[in-house]
Amino acid sequence: MHVPRGLSKLALAEVCLCLPGDWPIGQEDMQWATPEFFWPIKVLKQLARYPHLHETWVSEGHTIGSIERPEPLDPAERFVGLILLEPMTFPKGANQVLADSGREIRYLRIVPLLKEELAFKMENGSRALADLLKAVRVTELLNIHRPSVIGV
Repeated sequence: MHVPRGLSKLALAEVCLCLPGDWPIGQEDMQWATPEFFWPIKVLKQLARYPHLHETWVSEGHTIGSIERPEPLDPAERFVGLILLEPMTFPKGANQVLADSGREIRYLRIVPLLKEELAFKMENGSRALADLLKAVRVTELLNIHRPSVIGV
């Protein structure tokens, strides 16, 4: 990624989003390829390409999405943005690995955001939203029915 000068240790990252155990993802059942079930995979692919396509970088606390022109990520049109945060369910120390080159690769969880959550982040900052998400245990495991953390 194209990171600002002095932040080269943030240049390598992997994003993760865990799917529920009953999410269709097998080769025998192609239901996973329908929009209802493919959208998280599409989000992962788009986010992985984002820094390269826009010659930028992403790190913990970064959000993607627009309040002015929200574009739904899922067929139910609940989620309109994303925030990247440190994984919550990884064992201690497993949120980063060293490549053979000695460079650090960090893992970042993707949390799909509802419109009011994205608006809250724009007004109050990433840390305030991350604290709310953590308080109600919104992890990297996708919950398409989760309520908003705003007003909790």
